[in-house]
Amino acid sequence: MPETYSREYYRNLCLKLKRLLIYRNYLQDPIISKLKKLILELSKTEPDLIKVDNLYYEFSSKLIEEAEKLGLSGDLFKSYIINLLITSKNFFSLACEKNGLNISKSLYNVAKNDIEIIKTLLDLDIDAISKLVNGHNFLNGYEATLSKQKIINFQSALEAIEKFSSLDDLLHNIINYYYLVGSGELANHIAFRWSDDRGLVGIKNYDTIQLEDIVGYEYQKETLMKNTEAFINGYPANNVLLVGARGTGKSSSVKALINKYYK
Repeated sequence: MPETYSREYYRNLCLKLKRLLIYRNYLQDPIISKLKKLILELSKTEPDLIKVDNLYYEFSSKLIEEAEKLGLSGDLFKSYIINLLITSKNFFSLACEKNGLNISKSLYNVAKNDIEIIKTLLDLDIDAISKLVNGHNFLNGYEATLSKQKIINFQSALEAIEKFSSLDDLLHNIINYYYLVGSGELANHIAFRWSDDRGLVGIKNYDTIQLEDIVGYEYQKETLMKNTEAFINGYPANNVLLVGARGTGKSSSVKALINKYYK
């Protein structure tokens, strides 16, 4: 076993995870829980390699299953951890949504503590663990079959998180993501529906229709755009009732407005 992945390394990683403050919900995440069991076994003086083998493949199986649900690709573990970060809704992410980097030094330092721990997870070499059991690492260079639509305007902010150069850089990029895009349901959806049980629920597979795809109705489209732009810019705007025969483009017009103005 390489020195950097010694028993002491895994033991320290277990201890670090228990010190999370803002992102403490990570500890209840099913995939992180499976990883914790795996690194806990590896931290023992005499790890049971049969148990390590079983835990490694349980962890890999669950991660691939989630990757297909979420449309994750590339380094699956790293992508999953970042997805947990941006979709986490907590007092820190909500403060960043409103204030960006203009948060208190105290809150910043608490967040930095957690991000340092999460960075340790991001740096974890899954390949090194797979080699311990002479297994195969299916988690690198993965391409999801059930890929979710990628929202271009969110991708640049997401790529900045993935390509951090320092701890502060990583934290700044996460804060900027919360500020520019949002957290929780807002983090990776552009359209929402209302649920009486859950409130706003993100629509995973939205229609990408554009206003230019709707033939005719130029006056109606212009009216909708002017009203929407007034609303976005804080000017008086009207509630809208679309009336017309079935198939004339009422729903398509609403979907097209979302695609034009969500950013």
